[in-house]
Amino acid sequence: MMDRRDFFKSIFFLTTVSAFAGPDYLFKKDSAIHIFHTNDVHSHIEPFPLNDKRFPGMGGYAKRQTMLKKFRKKYRDILLFDAGDVFQGTPYYNYYEGKLDYRLMSMLGYNAATLGNHDFDSGTDKLAEAMKYAKFSIISSNLEFTHPILKKKVKPYEIYIRKGKRIGVFGLTVDFKGLVLAENHKGVEYVDPVKTSENMVNFLRNKKGCDIVLCLSHLGINAYKTEIGDIELASQVSGIDVIIGGHSHTFLDGGLNVVSNDGWTTLITQVGFAGVWLGHIIIDFDKTGKKSIRARNYKVS
Repeated sequence: MMDRRDFFKSIFFLTTVSAFAGPDYLFKKDSAIHIFHTNDVHSHIEPFPLNDKRFPGMGGYAKRQTMLKKFRKKYRDILLFDAGDVFQGTPYYNYYEGKLDYRLMSMLGYNAATLGNHDFDSGTDKLAEAMKYAKFSIISSNLEFTHPILKKKVKPYEIYIRKGKRIGVFGLTVDFKGLVLAENHKGVEYVDPVKTSENMVNFLRNKKGCDIVLCLSHLGINAYKTEIGDIELASQVSGIDVIIGGHSHTFLDGGLNVVSNDGWTTLITQVGFAGVWLGHIIIDFDKTGKKSIRARNYKVS
C-alpha cells in the first residue's frame, strides 16, 4: 500500500486536474447567498466504478473539488457544509481511520460538518485523532462532552457573514442508542434535539442577531427507528430556515418545505449518500427583507 504522504499528494493532484462535464449553472451572480452541502459520504474517496449499476463513475473528492472550483469562481464567497457520517464504508476508513476524510474535506474548503453515528465507529479517541486533520469546524449542539479533546474541538454553533447577512449554524447528532456502542461514545452523551434546537434558535436569532438560522442535522428525514427526524423537528420548532439533513440517505430533489405549528416554513434538503450528489441552497432577500430560499442538486460525475 502506498505511503500516506504520497497518497495525499496524489489526491491533491487529482483535485487539480479532474474534469467536470456538467450543466450550465442556473443562478447568476447577484446578492444571493450560496450554500453547498453533502451528507453520508461514508469514506467514498474515489468515484464508483464505471460499471456500477446505480452510480457509474459518480462521486469522489476529485470530481467534487473540480465542481466547487467552478462554483467558487462564479459565486465567490460560498459556504460548504456536511451533515455527518463522513466516516465508514470503504477500506480507506479501515486504514486511515478518518484522517484522510478530514484532510480531504479541509483541502476542499469545507466550513463545517456535524457528527453522525458512524463518525464514532472507532471510538472517541480515534475521532479526536482524526480531528487534528480538520481545518474546519465540527459542530454538534445536542452532545455533551466530558472527553477532554472533543470538549475543546466540537463547537455548539458557528456564525458566518455573507452578503451582509449573519448566518447562524448549529448541529444535531442522532441518538446513540442502538447505533453506537457505549464504549465508542465514551465521554459523549446525547441530549434532546428539540429542546436544544429551541434554545439554539432563540440564542442565534435574539442574542446573536442572525438573519438566517441553518441546522446541520444527522437525525434522518423522519422518526423511523429514531427518536425524532427532520420533519418532526421542523414541525415542532419555529425559526429554522434550512435543515441540511443526513443519516437516512434520502435524496430530496429541490428540497422539502415543512410548516411548523406556528406557521414557520423550513426547507429540508438531503442528497442521498456516498458523495454522488452535491446540494446547492440559494438564499436571497428582496427590498422589504423577505427571504427567498430554494434548492437544487448536481450530479458529481
